[in-house]
Amino acid sequence: MRSLVILIFLTLVLNITAFAGDVENIHKLVNKKIDIVVSLLTNKKIEKKERDEKIIKAISPIIDFRIMAKMSLKKKHKKKLTKLQRKEFYDLFEQRLHASLIEKLDLYTDEQVLVDKAKQINKNLIDVLAYLVSGSGKKTDINFRFIKTPKSKKWKVFDVEILGTSIVTSYRSNFANILTKGSYKDLKDWLLKSNDIIPEKIN
Repeated sequence: MRSLVILIFLTLVLNITAFAGDVENIHKLVNKKIDIVVSLLTNKKIEKKERDEKIIKAISPIIDFRIMAKMSLKKKHKKKLTKLQRKEFYDLFEQRLHASLIEKLDLYTDEQVLVDKAKQINKNLIDVLAYLVSGSGKKTDINFRFIKTPKSKKWKVFDVEILGTSIVTSYRSNFANILTKGSYKDLKDWLLKSNDIIPEKIN
């Protein structure tokens, strides 16, 4: 009995240690990626096209665009799409998210990005809170949500909350509205024509 209690205790301690290590590593990772992006944005010697490509290359490994795409569709709408349509949607979503991200970063001036803290929500979820600080001192809170992906077991961003508004939730609302009133073709056309799929309310 005593051995069982010790085993359970050690298991809990080791799990907590593992979680703490994950939290610390993710906190460092976010800091590192932000430093890389800011460095590229402030580098006046690099051409925009090359800069954009390097930014996408730097951040793509820590973002799971496929999970974001899947979460942006309600189950009832996802079921209506064929396997081919779902794959096409996932690809279009990622392409538009890349373009939208670059469009947002083009608005960067001299804001400072401060990474505050990382918090373990549960064994598969970690939040990293950061602030975008303007020259006047105005703060915009940004919460990067990391999930441990089922297949690779790696931690990746699956959502971003800006001023408390979830990007994925906003997508889901917009896409549901399109698919309720129209068809998959309407959604596809919107993704292909839209200059920015991030809703205005979180700009």
